[in-house]
Amino acid sequence: MRNAVIVATAGTEPTALLALLGQHPEIVAPPALGLSTLLHGTSRDIVRTLRAGRSGAQPTRADYRNSIELARRACGSTIDLVFSRLRESAPASTVVVWDPDGLAYPFIEPPDLHVVLPTREPASAAQRLAGGVHLAEITASIEEQIACAVARPRAWGLPEEHVLRIEEDSLAKQDTRGGTGGLQQLLRFLNVASDAAAIRYLLRHRRAAPFSRHQH
Repeated sequence: MRNAVIVATAGTEPTALLALLGQHPEIVAPPALGLSTLLHGTSRDIVRTLRAGRSGAQPTRADYRNSIELARRACGSTIDLVFSRLRESAPASTVVVWDPDGLAYPFIEPPDLHVVLPTREPASAAQRLAGGVHLAEITASIEEQIACAVARPRAWGLPEEHVLRIEEDSLAKQDTRGGTGGLQQLLRFLNVASDAAAIRYLLRHRRAAPFSRHQH
């Protein structure tokens, strides 16, 4: 079993990627899910409960810090619960979710996650987003955003093998053997069937033409 999160960058199309992956029989890929909102809400609830348990005593700074740390640790279990429920709703070996907020949460302990980082070449992404206006500034901003997205899983303590950065354009390019090299790499990372038959099935049954109109 594998729990995966898409951390999208500028110019990419995570909704199309979810639609494509969702056609794989071993993958559950629900619509956009606000994991960050859920985790921050859970943290606040835990902090309030801890403070209420002091029976009206005024909390100290140390109490505040400890309650925040306990809440952040507890949210690792919350992540596990979310993925377990998604897996129960449509049994599959791998669950892939996309949080539009980029899963911006300060985990203390590494969560049980694999991270997919779809990217586009910054100048190409800037052209798609801006149509030729202020390209240099927008390209520089996209480069900075990609660097931040790459750094985020490291900050969570995830090992390198749990993170896959992949050029979105490669998901549609044919390799020298007639397969889809980038898509095969992604499926292998997600630990699901990735042979030629699986890829043909996936592309033939996709619900939406991927990587065409909607940009993140």
